[in-house]
Amino acid sequence: ASVIYGLTLLGRIETHSAAMAGAVAVLSVISLAPSASRITLNKRSALAAHGSHVVLDFEGFAVEPAAAGRWTLATLEAAAAAHGATVVHSKLVLLGEDGMTPPGFTAAVLLDESHATAHCYSEHGWLAVDVFTCGAQADTLGFADAVRRKVEGYVPGVRCTQHASIDRFLHRELELEDSGHTS
Repeated sequence: ASVIYGLTLLGRIETHSAAMAGAVAVLSVISLAPSASRITLNKRSALAAHGSHVVLDFEGFAVEPAAAGRWTLATLEAAAAAHGATVVHSKLVLLGEDGMTPPGFTAAVLLDESHATAHCYSEHGWLAVDVFTCGAQADTLGFADAVRRKVEGYVPGVRCTQHASIDRFLHRELELEDSGHTS
């Protein structure tokens, strides 16, 4: 059961570009599970978003890299399709086979809407996932939540240590309308 703690001012994000001068961010915490809560970065300005970026970090993902890499790539592809994203290319790279780098893998799914990636340091049990989509077609939060549930079910004892979301492609609606484009 989700519990919403509401908006809590945890920090001020200052921008250095003239286009975003004065933008202030607020962090809100939403509890999803006994482990990491989702943190959402929302703007408190007149800026609109045309995308969303979710990051997930896990510990306890001590796995055999080849099998887990294939499973993770398939999980990202399935979650993309289930949440309205269009897969255009996928790639899995196994790491550490040469003994020069730590064992693990990188899985990347390129989307028409952007990307989803996973990077694993299997000897440390670390897995980092990010899901980035733009536009309104894909459900970024649902996509990332589905991946999180699958990862937590794949490896007993795995724990999500970070689940954060940030709005992307922030822009002023009026500037886009003035140029003849809309978001």
